[in-house]
Amino acid sequence: MFLELTLVLHGLCFLGIAGKHVLKTFGEYSDIKVRFAGTVIPGQTLVTEMWKEGDKVIFGKLIDGCED
Repeated sequence: MFLELTLVLHGLCFLGIAGKHVLKTFGEYSDIKVRFAGTVIPGQTLVTEMWKEGDKVIFGKLIDGCED
């Protein structure tokens, strides 16, 4: 049986990238809450979507060109 290995981007790396984008756009924050919901393969392009609702910043990281 042959097992094919695939590299994935670790969730904490993913979180660091998203957190930096939120910081650059909206400034410092005191806490951050996340839910990891998928897999990212190195080389895929990530897009950060974010907006404000009251005093909260809502953000999501998407894989560019992915329909999910």
